[in-house]
Amino acid sequence: MKKQLLWIILGILLLSTTVFAAEDRVLLNNVCSYDRSDHMFVYRLTDSGAEVRSNIVDTMVTTQPVIFQVPSGVSYTLVPVGNVSREGGPSDLSAITCVSNDTYWAASDSGGVVCEMKVTVDDRSGKITGCRFGRMMKLEDCKDIEGLAFDPLTYMLWASDEVGPVISGHRLKDGRRLLDLSLPDCYSRCRANLSLESLTIREDGLEMWTCNEAALEGDGALSAKKSTSLVRLSRFVRKDCVSPWRPAGQWAYPVGRLHGGTFRGVQLRGVSDLCVLPDGTLLVLEREFSWNVIPCFRSRIYQVRFSGATDVTKRKSLKDPDIIPVCRRRLWVDDGTFANYEGMCLGKTLSDGSRLLLLVSDGDDNAGERLYSFRLQK
Repeated sequence: MKKQLLWIILGILLLSTTVFAAEDRVLLNNVCSYDRSDHMFVYRLTDSGAEVRSNIVDTMVTTQPVIFQVPSGVSYTLVPVGNVSREGGPSDLSAITCVSNDTYWAASDSGGVVCEMKVTVDDRSGKITGCRFGRMMKLEDCKDIEGLAFDPLTYMLWASDEVGPVISGHRLKDGRRLLDLSLPDCYSRCRANLSLESLTIREDGLEMWTCNEAALEGDGALSAKKSTSLVRLSRFVRKDCVSPWRPAGQWAYPVGRLHGGTFRGVQLRGVSDLCVLPDGTLLVLEREFSWNVIPCFRSRIYQVRFSGATDVTKRKSLKDPDIIPVCRRRLWVDDGTFANYEGMCLGKTLSDGSRLLLLVSDGDDNAGERLYSFRLQK
């Protein structure tokens, strides 16, 4: 009788999925209970037995492992539209992620705080027409958020924190910490304040990427005027919204040479953010601070090509001579600016079929507080 009643309940859930919001899905084979107090489904993971709470219900559950496929080699073009000053919100924004159409969340790199943003753009040109800040929220236990990514399957915000480093998942409505990502051991060798600066999740919610900002201890020297350096691009995948993220490859990425000198003892070039596109193509934002007549920032966006590159997951050092890094193709360069672009994310589809790409700058130390928009085209 109990089994029959259970099947009746599950059948009702399946037939009534239309009453859920568009982002809700139905996952029947792992539902263990429904908590009416906060309207959350409670799932039990099959491998660890741990419970995960979510507002997601999903009938489309894949049972096959997600295998990395090198993107098809499509070349992208970035058309710069322009940048605007932003006012009224935190100055020290280090990351940005799109939740839906004009709704974004951005992270402050001090205190573990994120803020909602409404960024409106012209659907034809991609020009930013407005930027308005909404509610602010503390992500539980976060201290120095440098990367932020919206999870479309669990409706969580994932944050990469340089303190640790740690990547953790937080409930969107209140910032409560729900999950932690198990990081590769190599990231325990991050240099101070140069650890996990970036985070991105593919639109299907099954793929995540992160990267250290500058070379790990033991992986070689930092970039200099006459030499590049290597950092580690790390990929994680999962089968569905309740499966844990698992490592699925790691590749050496070459950070470019410095183009300026030292200012007050500081000069640095590193990876400040990543953006994975719907077809799996990965974009990298590099940022440099150096002196050349005046102290300034230099920003570049590259498209990554993985064909022929060495998977360095099991390599203790990137100094090994047989390692082949990924290739990169430059899409955009901005030299000699006072805007410190640290965050990058994909936005909505524009009227011509191109995609909006947004950069956000960190306004610390009198740097410019800007938003920069692009049209991303094949």
